Amino acid sequence: MNISDQIQSKVKTLGLKLAEVHLHERFSSSQSDHRIFLRESIYENLSAAFSREKRPQILLLDQIPQPDEGYLSIVHCKGIGGYIYASNPIGIDIELSARISREVIDRVAQPQELNEAPFFQLLWSAKEATFKSLRGTDQPPVASEIFIESWREQYDASPEAKTYAYTAQRNENSARIDGVGLAGLAEGYTWAVFALSKA
Repeated sequence: MNISDQIQSKVKTLGLKLAEVHLHERFSSSQSDHRIFLRESIYENLSAAFSREKRPQILLLDQIPQPDEGYLSIVHCKGIGGYIYASNPIGIDIELSARISREVIDRVAQPQELNEAPFFQLLWSAKEATFKSLRGTDQPPVASEIFIESWREQYDASPEAKTYAYTAQRNENSARIDGVGLAGLAEGYTWAVFALSKA
C-alpha cells in the first residue's frame, strides 16, 4: 500500500462528515513549482469552500488559504505533498523518516513521550499534525509544547505500512486535546493526521 492510499484509507476511519485528501508527487518540495501546483489544485477542488472575495487569495503564495467552510491543512516534503480538507479542524504532516534524527526529537520531546512512542520518528509528525490542527489561541507557540501519548497499534493488511492511534495534550500536565490522531510509517515516510472532535 503506498503512502497516499494508506493516509486516504485511515482518514476515512476518523468518522468526519467530510474529509478529502489530495496527495501527489507534483506537490513535493523537490518539484520547482510545487507551491503553485498545490494552490492551483486547491483552487480547482475547493473553490466552493471560499467566499468569492477570498478565492483569488488561494493562489497567493505569501498567504495560507483559509476556507470559509471547513478546514484546510497543507503539507509538503521531498517526494510527496498535498493537502487535507475536512469538516473539523485538522492537521497533516509527512516527512521522510531518514530526515528525522534522534537528536532533533530529543530537543522537542519529553523522555516519557520517547519511551511510549513505537518509533521516535512518529513523534515529529504527530506533534506537527496536532499543532496544525489547533487554531488561534488554542495553538501553542511551538509544536514541542504538545505532549503525545497513549499510542495504540492499528491493524493493517500490510505489515510494512504500520499505523498507530494517539492522543495529545497541550503540555505534559494539561487536559487531553479533544480529538484523535493517527500516525504511520510507509515507503520511507513518517506521517500523521490529527482531527479535533469539534467542528
